[in-house]
Amino acid sequence: MGSPTEPKVDEVSGRKLALIFKLIGKGELNITPLIDHSVGVRYPYIEKVMELKPEEVRELLESLTAEKLLKKSLYDKVFACPKCASINLSPRGLCPYCGSFDIEKKRLLEHLRDGTKFVVNKLFEGVKPVCPRDGMELEPHEYRILASWFECNICKRKFDTPEVGFHCITCGLDFKAREGEFLEVYSYSLSEEMSDYVEKLANLKILAESFTSAGYNVRFIENLEGLSGSMHKFDLVAYKIEKGKEIKVVLDLYKGEGEVDGSVVISMFAKVLDVKPDKAVCVAIPSLSGVGKNLAKQYNIEVVEGSSAEEAASTLSKLVR
Repeated sequence: MGSPTEPKVDEVSGRKLALIFKLIGKGELNITPLIDHSVGVRYPYIEKVMELKPEEVRELLESLTAEKLLKKSLYDKVFACPKCASINLSPRGLCPYCGSFDIEKKRLLEHLRDGTKFVVNKLFEGVKPVCPRDGMELEPHEYRILASWFECNICKRKFDTPEVGFHCITCGLDFKAREGEFLEVYSYSLSEEMSDYVEKLANLKILAESFTSAGYNVRFIENLEGLSGSMHKFDLVAYKIEKGKEIKVVLDLYKGEGEVDGSVVISMFAKVLDVKPDKAVCVAIPSLSGVGKNLAKQYNIEVVEGSSAEEAASTLSKLVR
């Protein structure tokens, strides 16, 4: 009995295949990230369904992308520490003259009613500045901002814009914005090739029920060794022990917009001739060409047709009883 090869586009390991089907089942065709500054870039849904740590999920998604099972798209770019690549950063305003973070933002306000001008250091939203002349708390419509600037408490210099700096919470590095790095953040979705593969597997699962209900064990995307020593891949292989003898049925599934071209039967026959199963089945959705049917009859390959996998499975069930 053959065994599946290492996962490539059409031969996927159990864990990865489980993830793909869970995504399809939940309608989660796009895997979007959560930017968690304390942990890093996360994909919470995948962490949950696969019971993996954030870093393991990232490795899995990159592995699936490398195997062309997923495709990734740029979702965002985040600032990262140039030393440890952490995004757990605390931003700081720095004095452009001495580099100190001990700076203040100041504003010159005017009380519109009496013309009093005064300086405030902080003006958070909802905070009402107090006029030094009459002690009134001013509403936004009662004052205007005449000017704003920054002032360093260390070197006492004034400036319009502070330099941006960061403190890395993870490794403790202090660095300026121009010294930092950008970290790409990606979302993931099924590749076109994988979308076709998943659709095929979904149809194979429907066809497999015809075999399992008849007592067969079924394997998907199975490689079998032929008499020549060559390996041949079939979409589905069903096994059953009957009267002490192993019965082996191979099946290939072909789907087209219209009728499936007869050349697929020639390709299948080359494999069947070397492997010599007890029965070979060609499933064509929606139908196989007349030439293909004639070839299949000559090569002793059973043909099953149907407008859908469900309809083909109904015919297949009668064939494998």
